[in-house]
Amino acid sequence: SGAKCHPHWHEVLAGRDGVRFEESNCIHLISGRAAEVGASRDLYLTAGWLARWRGFRKDDDAKDLGPETRRSMFARYCDRALYYDTGVHEPDEAELAYFTQTTGLRVDAEPVGLDVFMGKLLDKLRLTTIR
Repeated sequence: SGAKCHPHWHEVLAGRDGVRFEESNCIHLISGRAAEVGASRDLYLTAGWLARWRGFRKDDDAKDLGPETRRSMFARYCDRALYYDTGVHEPDEAELAYFTQTTGLRVDAEPVGLDVFMGKLLDKLRLTTIR
């Protein structure tokens, strides 16, 4: 199930027989690269995060900081943003430009498809129906 992509994920699933995964967030489920997450200086982006970036920024405590201060904060922890392209949604160029403007990070796209996620989902569903 994970809780890193949605702050109230456990509450959403409470009392439901949802499919739960060992992975802690959608980046692991999409990419299958759990070992790299946390070990790199990449900020991982999905289509959903990118599409909602302006909304996150609206409520950001750092919004009153100057652009250079904000960008230096990102530079302290990240070298780039890695957009995991599942092929489902074409990234909006204006949103990519806004993300780069507000973070100072270049965005590199990596095609990942949905094969890893579909395989994990089908495996979980198979195990759930066998029980």
